[in-house]
Amino acid sequence: MKQILKLNILAVCMIISSCKPSPQKAEKYYDSIIVPLEEVFSKEEKFIALINNEMDKSVNDSTIILTLMDTIPCDTVCQEIETAFSDLQQQIKVSKDKLVSLPDFDKQDDIKKSALAVLDEYSMICLNEYRELISIVKTPENKYSHEDDDRFLEISEKIDSTLQEKISTLINDLKLFAKKYNFKLKKDTIL
Repeated sequence: MKQILKLNILAVCMIISSCKPSPQKAEKYYDSIIVPLEEVFSKEEKFIALINNEMDKSVNDSTIILTLMDTIPCDTVCQEIETAFSDLQQQIKVSKDKLVSLPDFDKQDDIKKSALAVLDEYSMICLNEYRELISIVKTPENKYSHEDDDRFLEISEKIDSTLQEKISTLINDLKLFAKKYNFKLKKDTIL
């Protein structure tokens, strides 16, 4: 009787373990989570680079006399920043839609929820902190002050801290997912 019970338990365990999705399917699902996030990171990188270039230029302009030929009109630079910002906001929406339409994996939605939380945080930052950074960057040189520099740094640190918290949660969830479905995480922009 004990032998039959042990065999039945062993059979049930084998059936349960064989029902688990393959590592390849799990890795494909992982990619479908990561790719939309990487697209946002790429747009954000371009946006941040434009802001930082303009801030660096402002610092240099205040210490070095440049000829009018060497300077780009603020309207052009500000338009590039606004375009990059708009592209970032649009990419957040597109990426969010991709993730929302993604089905759960093996009746689990932890990494999907974590990825959406990152994108939700990006949306909030676009509404608040990034708007304020743009405002600071657009401040005319004759009205720009050390307080603007301090505020720029403070906002930048807040953005980094907030995003790092959400991204850390996502990374932890991704590691657990990879371990559960037995595949190695790739070195990508999120890790």
